[in-house]
Amino acid sequence: MATNSQKIYYKKRLLPYRRFFYLIPIFFVAFKSYSQGVDEFANSFKKKRSFYFTWDSKATFITNQYAQVKSIKLGFDFGGKTKFGISYNWYKGDIVRQFYDKEQQFGANLKFRYASIFTEYVYFLNDHWEATIPAQIGMGIMQYNKEFTKQKMEGAGGFFMLYEPSSTIVYRFLRYFGAGLGVGYRLVILTGDNPLKENFQSPILTLRTKIYFDKVMEDIKKKFL
Repeated sequence: MATNSQKIYYKKRLLPYRRFFYLIPIFFVAFKSYSQGVDEFANSFKKKRSFYFTWDSKATFITNQYAQVKSIKLGFDFGGKTKFGISYNWYKGDIVRQFYDKEQQFGANLKFRYASIFTEYVYFLNDHWEATIPAQIGMGIMQYNKEFTKQKMEGAGGFFMLYEPSSTIVYRFLRYFGAGLGVGYRLVILTGDNPLKENFQSPILTLRTKIYFDKVMEDIKKKFL
C-alpha cells in the first residue's frame, strides 16, 4: 500500500491534469454562450460546408519578455457562421535563459509548441467584414536547448495545457483573401519541471491571414463544371 508521502506526491503530480479537465467544460460552455440567441448557429450545420484555413501570428509575452507565436488552423466552415478544426502553434525565437551546472554558466534557448482543437463563431458578417469569437484548447511541449545546439536540457521543461479565448475582426480585401486583427488571453497549466518559474500566461494580439476556400471552389465550379 502507498504511504502518506507517496499519496501526497501523486496528488501533487495529478493536480495540474485535474485543472486541465476543468477547462474542458469551460471551453464548450463559453462557445455555447456565444451562440445563445443566434438562430444561425443551429442552422449553419445544415448549410454548405467548406474548408477553412488561416495563418496567424500572435504577439505575446513569456515571463514579461516579448515572444511571437505562429499558428496554422485547418478545419471546416459551416455556412460561414460556425468553424471547427485543429491548429498547430509554435514558438521559435531568441529567448535565452541562463543555467548553472557544476559552477558553470551557460545559455539555453526556450522552445515550445502545441496542438489544439478550436472553434469559432461568426457573430457579424457582410461582404467585406467578419467578426468572430474564437476559442481553442490544447496540449504542448516546452523545453530548453543548450544554446547553438539541439541538445535538450534535462530537468527543465515538459508538457503543458492551455486555453485561449479571443475575439477577431477580419477584412476581406480580395475575393479569396482577407486579413485581420484579434485580442485574447492565454491560460496555461504547466505539468513539467519549471525551475526558472517561466510564466506563459499572457495577453495575445493576433495578426490573421485568411483564405476563402468557398469562393475559390465556387469560381472553379463556374469555370470548369
